[in-house]
Amino acid sequence: NFYEFHRWTTSPADMTADLVARRLRGMDVFKEVRLFPHSKPGDYILKGRLLNFEEVDYQSSGSVRVGLEMTLMRARDNQSVWSARRELTRGVQGKGVEAYVNSLSDITTQVVNELLPSIAAAVERESSADAQASK
Repeated sequence: NFYEFHRWTTSPADMTADLVARRLRGMDVFKEVRLFPHSKPGDYILKGRLLNFEEVDYQSSGSVRVGLEMTLMRARDNQSVWSARRELTRGVQGKGVEAYVNSLSDITTQVVNELLPSIAAAVERESSADAQASK
């Protein structure tokens, strides 16, 4: 009894980390974005936890849920400068594995896109505070 919804070639957490890294690179907020583990130290460390990545059955219709929690840490003193959590549930359009996979992909992208702008704002606040402190 193989349940094909539970088979992934890459773990959902790794797929989400890759998506976050690609989106951060595209925002031009950071000079460089690297996935952990990495030997070269950076100014910030973004920690994340995939809370939900699942099919949710409601009566006769199917839904998917994705939840993500992220914290941006300043590397020099290991202090949190930003933290947020977002969870979305959405109905699946269509039937079969492909419909669920597409819905999970879409909702994951939406969660990431909703969280990342506030990271940029936090980094800008940090940069402004550092500039004021050095005057």
